[in-house]
This record gives sequence, structure tokens and C-alpha cells, in this order.
Amino acid sequence: MHFVDESDRFLTTAECGFGRRGSYFEIASNGTDHYGRAYATLRTNHAAAALAHTHTLFNLFPLYEGERVPYAVIMKPTELILRTLYGDVRICIAEPKLILFQGENGLGLRLASSTDRFDRVTKPRGKDGWETVFPQTMTTVTHSIVGTCQVHAPWNWDELRCDRSWIDLLPDEQGCMLASLEEFSHSGYVREHYPTYEEGLAAVTADWETFRDNIPALPGEYDTLREKAAWNLWSFLVSPSGQLKREMLYMTKDGPTSQWQLTFQAVAFANNTRAAWDQMLVPFDHQSETGQLPDFYDECHGAFLTIRPPIHGWALKLMKQLGYYQNVPQEEIAAFYPKLAAWADWFGKYRTDGVDGLPHYEHSDESGMEDGSTFRVSNDMVTPDLPAYLVLLFEELGEMSQQLGMDPSVKTMWYDKAAAMQARLIDKLWDGEKFVSHTLDGRPIEKDYGILGYIPVILGRRLPEAILQKLIADLKIEGYVLSDYGFDKEKMTARDLCDVGHNSVRGFIYHPFNVVLISGLYNCGEQDFAREVARRYCGAMLSVNNLAGWINSLTGPECGSWVSWTAGAYILIARFAG
Repeated sequence: MHFVDESDRFLTTAECGFGRRGSYFEIASNGTDHYGRAYATLRTNHAAAALAHTHTLFNLFPLYEGERVPYAVIMKPTELILRTLYGDVRICIAEPKLILFQGENGLGLRLASSTDRFDRVTKPRGKDGWETVFPQTMTTVTHSIVGTCQVHAPWNWDELRCDRSWIDLLPDEQGCMLASLEEFSHSGYVREHYPTYEEGLAAVTADWETFRDNIPALPGEYDTLREKAAWNLWSFLVSPSGQLKREMLYMTKDGPTSQWQLTFQAVAFANNTRAAWDQMLVPFDHQSETGQLPDFYDECHGAFLTIRPPIHGWALKLMKQLGYYQNVPQEEIAAFYPKLAAWADWFGKYRTDGVDGLPHYEHSDESGMEDGSTFRVSNDMVTPDLPAYLVLLFEELGEMSQQLGMDPSVKTMWYDKAAAMQARLIDKLWDGEKFVSHTLDGRPIEKDYGILGYIPVILGRRLPEAILQKLIADLKIEGYVLSDYGFDKEKMTARDLCDVGHNSVRGFIYHPFNVVLISGLYNCGEQDFAREVARRYCGAMLSVNNLAGWINSLTGPECGSWVSWTAGAYILIARFAG
């Protein structure tokens, strides 16, 4: 039996909380959006709330004749609908810090405090507004535009806070309700004028549609997931705040994105040039004086002592190949060049102290392998992927120097560094059959099942033909690293992969390595093979009509809460599937 029409959902909040570009607001539910079981909450994803594990601002309850009524959650790209037997309460995030609520047919909405906010205070703000202070995080002002506002916020003097409270947004005599909730970093206030609901919805919809339309159509059937992937990227962007100096993409709704993820996404954002280039620049906003980039950071904390792979050369080449790089203003390229050069040189100055003159990682996380077998015996490892990334980075710095009108000797210098790095990679890490990894003192790994040894395929025809063809031949072996869903992060023939580590990434299709390998194969003349692997990866997503965060190399996609990694990887890999 169906109580209300739930057929017009774009997504469910189990897949991804409702939000918008630039906003830290999120509306999530308890795992189901279905009528009578939905329980929606308004959350904030500001970093202070994440650190304190106190995301929830208010629980949302539609009201009819003063009583809470059951509802279903219907999510659209720019509007969330709480659907009841009496009609709809509609919600849009009209501006990054401003939410509008609209009720029909006598419906109202209760904003009820949650148990995890033990120190909140709700107080009048102006003649017809109510401010709720969430210490160390933010404050909100709720205002009834059409209708009335009734508040229950008993003061507890013993604990210097308000007890469990609620704000009821009630309809006027014609049964209409329109109200706002606005976020402030300082003491809030009621505006003199608010947009109408229609104006607010039109504004956020225009922003969304412009972003979506700037991501070109994907080949054939793969375009069916483009809108979801684009929305994932759009809605995970947050505005500058705290130590964030520019718009930045989050990996999850409440967690920042690592440096190399941001670099991948700079390509995936396609013709959204400003947002795309900002993702490339975000890590450089907190570059150290030595040239090191941080792993990740958000408004108020981060990982500044570890790094991620320097994939910038690979990314810039792909941006050129797809036609996005030429949209970046020349003056921004000029400002970027010395920062990128310092990052490239950092590896030679501060991460090259082993027996073979090759750069190294100092933690498995730095390579993207997390609990991968390559790092079984040591956290300090020389791996084949890092020199390969640097070869492309050195080359792109050479090309950039000429774009900026520098002396030709600068380009020669960078290309000489690239050639020397590639020569050391082959001389020290190619054992005649494969690329190997080893510790800083030269000890090889006895059981290295990881895929890092195949990343040098991105060097393509730069490699000796025999080495390139051996890498390609190994990648083509079914059930080795190639699965029905793309490339596994570890060799599937390994007998002890059941020993899954803390990150549970062994035995899974890892998005970034698939993007890198598929693009590398395509560009070295293996277009048919690259297309086949891309189709396997994208086909896994299509099989569940979803952006599966995990793809088990044996059993296929596992749907769960969305991460922006997946959306960007799908957009990029689908380009090679047509």
C-alpha cells in the first residue's frame, strides 16, 4: 500500500545528504526516506562540528494542526520535499548560508533540538526572529516570513543552557508558511528583506544547472550517470572559511579531500574553470617554505606532515588533452609555476636519501595504498609510481616555462631532470620482468602484490618498448590485477588478501589507480584495451545505477554513502569508454 507518491526522487539521503554548492548545511535522515519511517535532521559540516562529533543542529518534523505527522523525504537536485498526507513542506538552500522552508495546506514545520547539543542557547533576536547559538561552531537565526513562529526554549539556570527546545514555524490564516534559517559566524540578525521561495529556488537551480552543463556529455549509456556524478561534485563544494582560502571540494559531506584527490577533480570538473582550477590551487595555499604540500586540511585542522602523490604533471597533460587547460588565465599559470616548481624540487631535496637516488614515501597513505602489501615490512619505501609521476611533472614544468616566455634553457633543464629520473627508475627498479619496490636500504619486498609497479605505464612510449609491452601484457591477464570491474589494487592471485587491514582497500577496485592506468594505456596506443577496462568500471556503476563507493574485485559494486572520489573517477573514466 502506498500512502504518498515517492516516485519522483532524484536520490535518497541514504546515498547522500541534501546540500548545495558552497554550503556547510546538510539535511540527512536516519537511513530511509520512505513514508512513516523518515526522520530528517538538519546538520552542519563545519570542521569544528566534525571535531566535536556534534553535527546535528535540528530535527525536522512537519506539523499539521499543531501535531507532528509522518512523512516521506523526496530529494531533488536543488529542493528537498517532506511529503505528508496533507501536502508538502518544501526546502531549498537559496544561498550557501540561507535555507527557506515553505509549507502548503496548513502545514508547518518544527525545528527540534537534538540530544547531542548540550550547550545550546535559543533566544529572541529582534522583533520576530530566534537565534540559536551552537558554541564554538556557529549560530542560526530562524525567522517567520509568512505565518507565525512559536518557541519552546526553557532556560536551565543550573546548567546555563536551554533544555530540549523547539521552534514551530506555523502557517498563516490562509494555510501558507514561509520561513528562513540563516547561518552566522558572529551574532546573527534578521534581514530587512528575504527572497521569495521561488526566487531562492530559481537561484540555486541556475547555479546547479550551469555547473552540470559545463561537464560535457559522456559517451552513450554512460551519460545516464553524469547528472548524479556532477551533482555529487557540485554539492560537496564548500565556501572559504577559517583557513580555507578558496572554494574546496570535500571527499565526504563532513570530511576534507586529500591533495591528490583535489588534483584529480581539477580535471573532472571539466569546463567549470574557476572551480576546477581552485581545486588545483587549494593545496598550494598552505605550501611550506620548503615546497612541501600538505596531505589535506579543512577550516581548522589538517595533515601537514604527510604528503600525497605528485600527480600534477599527469593531471595537466590530461587537462590539455580534454581541452580544459586553455581556459585557465595566463596570469594564474604564471603565479602557479614557481609553486609547482618548488613542489617538484622538494622530492629531490627532502625525500631522496636512500641507496639508489630515487624519491620515496614515508607512509603507505602517502602513496594511496593505505594498507596495501607493498608497505608490509616498512613505512619508508621506494616505489616505481613516484618517479613516474615526477617524470611527467618535470616535463610539464618545462612546457609551462615556454608558455610563460622563459629562456629555452629552462625547458631543457626540466626535460633533463625528467630523463635522469626515468633512467634511475629503470636502472634501479626494473628487474627484467617487472618494476619492484624496496626499502631505503635496498631490500626488496618478498610478497608485494600491489599495483604500484604498473603505474609507470603512464610514461608510455618514453619507456623502452620491451618494458612497456611487458607491463601491458601483465595488465591484460584476467584475474591477475584485471577483474570484471576494472583493475584491482592488489594482485587477485595473492593467497593472503583475506587479511584485510584497517582501511579494507585490499581486494577492491581503487578509483584513482584506475583513472591513471586507463588514461595511460589509452595514450600509449592501447585504446581498445583501455576502452574495455573503462567499460568494465563504468558498467559496474551502471549495474546499480549508482556511484558505488566501493567495488569489490570479486563480487562487484557495494553501494553506500557517496564520496566525491567516485563521482570524479566515473566522469574521467567514462570519457575513455566510448
